[in-house]
Amino acid sequence: MSPGAQMRTLLSNETRALLPAWIAAVLAAGIAALTRGDVHEFSLLAFITATIGIGAQSIGHEYAHRTLGLMLTLPISRRRLFFVKMIVVGAMVLPLAICARLLGLFPDVPALPWLVAGAALCLAPSLTMLCRSQLAGMVFSASLPGTIFTVVTIITSRTFDASAETERTALVTWSRLMIPILASGAVLGWRLFMRLESIDGGATGIHLKWWTGTTRDAGPRHPLWQLVKKELRLQQMTFAVTGLCLAICTAGVMLHLPGPGRHVSFVAAATAVYALGLPALVGSLATAEERQLGTLAWQLQLPTPAWQQWAAKVGTVFSLTLLLSIGVPLLLVPTLSPTERPFIEVPAVLAVVMTASSMYISSLCATAVRAVVTSVVAVSFILWLVLKAELWSGRESASVALLAVVVAVLVGFAFVNHRPEPPSAARIWRQTLSLAALVGVGLVVLEAARF
Repeated sequence: MSPGAQMRTLLSNETRALLPAWIAAVLAAGIAALTRGDVHEFSLLAFITATIGIGAQSIGHEYAHRTLGLMLTLPISRRRLFFVKMIVVGAMVLPLAICARLLGLFPDVPALPWLVAGAALCLAPSLTMLCRSQLAGMVFSASLPGTIFTVVTIITSRTFDASAETERTALVTWSRLMIPILASGAVLGWRLFMRLESIDGGATGIHLKWWTGTTRDAGPRHPLWQLVKKELRLQQMTFAVTGLCLAICTAGVMLHLPGPGRHVSFVAAATAVYALGLPALVGSLATAEERQLGTLAWQLQLPTPAWQQWAAKVGTVFSLTLLLSIGVPLLLVPTLSPTERPFIEVPAVLAVVMTASSMYISSLCATAVRAVVTSVVAVSFILWLVLKAELWSGRESASVALLAVVVAVLVGFAFVNHRPEPPSAARIWRQTLSLAALVGVGLVVLEAARF
């Protein structure tokens, strides 16, 4: 194969791997441009997540599809492989930054689109290789700039008294500080890729044997309880995000960090983002994480009916959503800020709808990151539709009934797709058209019931 053909093949392979995340970022930017208020803010978060997800998948898809060893054995220099991956990432994230700049998605921080693109290009690949997980690489790449900004805000707030001057100085200092950090991430990514090795297995999970101790009783347990424990282990990133939110909110109260608005505290804003984003994460890990780990095939062969396995999964996923995305903010905000109510109170029905949608999307995806990115964008669209006043004014019971039917259908379709391989395109189209028809008929019935 000629060098030109090799280059075209590599570019085509990388483009196919990253194209879904790029489409998700474009959709998130479109929703953010068309909406205002809470939906607009969450759409901006979805845009940032999808953009950084592109960088995480540039290396992460090799881990997810177990093609890292095959890639490293290609008769092509690692320098060329790395350049091809970065060229594709740059060709995707730079137009997204330009689009965000032209649409004015970040008017208060004009440099933010370029910094997000830089994080996707420089930080996400290196952190993905360090963690050997594209999901962890994406989460840490998205949280690291925010952590640095918090530290910069703390330092500048002790120097300047005026709040406007503090905020302006913190933004300028943070923007300048991110440049050497991104450059260091790029150098680290180069060095890690040059020394990259194919090691079987993923990164070591979180173990608490030092706390719980190792039991000597190795007798059999009830199969449903074992299934629940397995589902909880799949949600390790969910517990990590919850712990990160608790740590950030506690630090914000102790250090008296300012909120994004005059009437919005730091704790309320942080818990609002957490409460809206966690259902997407919980549902996204339901099927895609098992499929990515390669455990779904033998899991379905256990001497436990598939419907019981699915019931344990659904019960665990929805219980975690209600407990963590609703219970934690309702307890955290009054505890840390007694004079303030939660910034956004997420109704239980909305959290259930977002979780069911994420579970269905997870059943369509082969990797957890692709499911998370798609789910976050889908949640933005769901918030845009569900939070409309026309859907709830004077017909709350009928609207809840329609959403309950949609949730049941989504969970049923996800069960049908809960197989070792993602469903075919024909099945996805049939299910999508069925959902669209159900929602359309339901909206027509709701509109007719008003008269």
